[in-house]
Amino acid sequence: MARTFKLASLSVMAALVGLVIFWTGGPAVRVSADTVSVSANPPTVTICNGASTITAAGLTVGATVTFTLTGAGGLSSATAVAGAGGTASTSFQAPASTGTTVITATSSAASSTAGQVSVTYSCGTAGTGALTASPTSVAACSGQSLLSVTGAAAGTVVYFTLTTQNAGSVVPPTATVVNGVAQTTYIAPAVGSGTVTIFAGSSSGTSNLGQVQIPVSCGAGTGAGATWIVVSPATLTCGQQATIQASPPGVAAGTLVTLTASQGFVSPATTTLLGTTVAATYTAPVTATAATTTITVSAGVVTGSVFLTLNCTGTGLGGATAINVSAAPTSLNCGSSSFVTATTNTPGATVTLATSLGTISPTTTTDSGSGVLAVLTAPQNQGGTATVTVTSGSARGTTNVTINCASATAVPPTAAPVAPAAPPPVAQPVTISPPNTGDAGLRSQIDCEVP
Repeated sequence: MARTFKLASLSVMAALVGLVIFWTGGPAVRVSADTVSVSANPPTVTICNGASTITAAGLTVGATVTFTLTGAGGLSSATAVAGAGGTASTSFQAPASTGTTVITATSSAASSTAGQVSVTYSCGTAGTGALTASPTSVAACSGQSLLSVTGAAAGTVVYFTLTTQNAGSVVPPTATVVNGVAQTTYIAPAVGSGTVTIFAGSSSGTSNLGQVQIPVSCGAGTGAGATWIVVSPATLTCGQQATIQASPPGVAAGTLVTLTASQGFVSPATTTLLGTTVAATYTAPVTATAATTTITVSAGVVTGSVFLTLNCTGTGLGGATAINVSAAPTSLNCGSSSFVTATTNTPGATVTLATSLGTISPTTTTDSGSGVLAVLTAPQNQGGTATVTVTSGSARGTTNVTINCASATAVPPTAAPVAPAAPPPVAQPVTISPPNTGDAGLRSQIDCEVP
């Protein structure tokens, strides 16, 4: 009986162990393959560079999905991880053109079936050519040109942007594509000449639908002999200076103004129109290359020129076209000096030197072929930056020298040396000697004392 009980106990224990194993381990996990489905919202993109949301479904939670493109466009992310709903998403950005792109989604789960979706997009071709102007140039003040955009999808809103300041206007600034074309009107300024650039795009300031340039020539006050540019005096000798006053018509305050000269130089060469007039200084070359100088002023689309007469001996001779300027040392104490070296590319050229701080010598010399040497002397009590300007013909070069008064140690005037006072006589010891009476027997005494 005891043996039978033991066997029965062993059988029960084995059954219990099997039950525990089954209960704790549970059923075996089955890794199923994903059958991926893909959708696009919207499936058709009608805006240039527009977006569509791509969603992959039927995924195992935590599976990684890889998105790939067959066709043009781009993706915000090429991979995504499936969330609790078994889906993963990315964003497709359409190109600025017309066509179809296939997006494929592949799951990392074993033996999965990839899914695909197609996105169709329709957009005007990017670049010059989609936007045209008629007429292609405007030769009348406040003249007009018709702007047309073709190749964009019906219903597309086109934004027209005039990129040139003070160059007129585009009215209206937006137009919708109807019957394959979007149109608006460019209106030239009341005064001004130049070339304007106009963008057409799917948003303000963009040019993905095209761009066009329109030459504009309008009215008096522009071109050669512009009356809004006054130079005084109008006749100069070489090296002389004249003042320039320019009031570009129809140009708004804050516009950048550029001033140039065909020979010599203008300072400042660029400035900002704060009111209605800008001022500058023209410096004629020391040796001219022509008897006439052209001063040109440009502000936005407004450009004008005036002519000056140069009366120079040796016009066309001795002028350089390039010049190098250096100084050593480039940092000075007040009252110290620096050597300025200027080298032209024309042996025999006349060279003029000037400084904005301190003095320079010589102020005029000739480059014999090895350059010229001058000495810049800093002022005694004024620090700052000395700009040394060297001109020769149409060439101009500069270098800067820093003058630092703080580091200079003041040296008191040297007084004339004073002869030292004669020393008082030194007292000498007085020796009193007795009269000489012979050794009086003293020598014998000394001899006796010697051992």
